[in-house]
Amino acid sequence: MSLSLQHIYEETRQKYHLKLICGGSGLDQIMTWVHISEDIATCRFLQSGELVLTTGFACSQSEGWLYDFISRLIRQNTCGLIINVGKYLQEEDITGEIRRLCDRNHFPVFTMPWEVLIFDITHDYYDRIFSDTQTEHAITAALLELIHNGPDAARSLSLLAGYGYPEYADYCICCLEYTDPSEGEKSSRLSFFLRRILRDLHSGLYLCHTGRQFLILSIGLPQDFLKRELARLPGELSTAFPELHFYGGLGSRVPALDGLAKSYAHAKAAAAMAAARKRLFYTFDELGFFRLLLSMDDRSLLESYMEEQLGPILRYDEGHGSNYLDTLYWYLLCGGSVRQIAAALYCHRNTVNYRIRVLREEFRLPLEDMQKRFALMAAFQIREYLQYF
Repeated sequence: MSLSLQHIYEETRQKYHLKLICGGSGLDQIMTWVHISEDIATCRFLQSGELVLTTGFACSQSEGWLYDFISRLIRQNTCGLIINVGKYLQEEDITGEIRRLCDRNHFPVFTMPWEVLIFDITHDYYDRIFSDTQTEHAITAALLELIHNGPDAARSLSLLAGYGYPEYADYCICCLEYTDPSEGEKSSRLSFFLRRILRDLHSGLYLCHTGRQFLILSIGLPQDFLKRELARLPGELSTAFPELHFYGGLGSRVPALDGLAKSYAHAKAAAAMAAARKRLFYTFDELGFFRLLLSMDDRSLLESYMEEQLGPILRYDEGHGSNYLDTLYWYLLCGGSVRQIAAALYCHRNTVNYRIRVLREEFRLPLEDMQKRFALMAAFQIREYLQYF
């Protein structure tokens, strides 16, 4: 939903007699606010995506004031500059050097006649930004309502339909989470950075932010595209914000809006797996056997099954400082190959043979029985699942 500078320019250029002078390749930038500035020293307070207006009142301070001013605006990642020409600055003051600077950095610079009141244009833009923000908040609230209440959120379905989201379409949710060791307030910078990336990826992606979690809603996009492109986001975010730790998960595709709760639960589970296994990204499809476990509501049944299969060995290891549980796990994983088990556990093959004999004779495990092997491996999967979820 984010406003683009190009959209604002096309809708208001005649009304305010705006003229694009240079930097036209940057018109597709996101516009977040409007700021009036006449002093280079105050540029440090500017935020990413702000559109700056100036009369050039302070241009007499130095001959290269405008070039230095624009250079600072570019470094602050603002989205463009409108110069109110006719009194302190003229169009001729936008030199060839300045134009080359703006073109090179994709930074749009416009002129506006002195007769146009800055009060009028700023209030017009404030109203447009406010309206867009209100719409965005309404869409986000409706999506979160659907995620938490599912099919019962009938009002949200109706509201989203009014904003162009059909009830029936291929929807999918991606969940991006982050931890902030410094407890700093970076959500606005993160949101702006992500919106720019998503805007360039596809118009069918919508971003909403809740807590330390970003949700990306996709509509009508192939799963292969989502897996390939969204999997890159945690890495890109980690590069841009190295003080934070990012991980993400892609949920399953659902055929209607009222299925978003399911897609979100799957995305949340995939993100939790990424965090637990110290990977940047997981898709729900990659969870394998865990997908079945996630569909079970009775956690106590899973705990009981794990205890039934592995409990005696687990307690023996805890009481004696032994390693029979790991040996059993690698026995199942390596198909009984003593050489592979010894390599995995960094121990001698005679030690492995001894432990396997104990598992067979003392713990009475029929390791040759395929059904028993399956039951034991399922118990190991449940044990890992219970650690993560």
